[in-house]
Amino acid sequence: MLLSTCRGSSRKTRAFSRALVAYLEAHYLSRGKRSLSELFKIASEDDGRLVLVGERMGVPSKLTFYRDGVELFWFSFTCPSIEGVVERRALPIVIKGEGVLYECLKDFFGQGSPVDCECCKTLKVGADQLALYACDDEVATLKLRGLGGV
Repeated sequence: MLLSTCRGSSRKTRAFSRALVAYLEAHYLSRGKRSLSELFKIASEDDGRLVLVGERMGVPSKLTFYRDGVELFWFSFTCPSIEGVVERRALPIVIKGEGVLYECLKDFFGQGSPVDCECCKTLKVGADQLALYACDDEVATLKLRGLGGV
């Protein structure tokens, strides 16, 4: 999975993106002047998945998910401050919750039935938030503002 930012991203957006990359165990690529087509080509060399971090007024505010060059869905959020450094450990990602965003994330990450594990990274989807946990410790909570493309 490849994660990149919008063009001309702010320092805060790049820091958020790097923390998210560590959490998701993805590859980070600074967008620079690359077109979406170029990003899709680079993502296809891995598994074809791309997450693009968008911003509003210099603050990360949107995640758009692509697979094989096709936009699957997006959600907008208010940005949290991600405290400290997210450890880059190989742990399974488990998605919990219900609703449309839950189904979209479950399909994107290729998760079938829920996995039980002692220490894993968990995305907990609520009606108005997405909470990221690592081994039951909260890493960040994104307050959801909108969902589209589904």
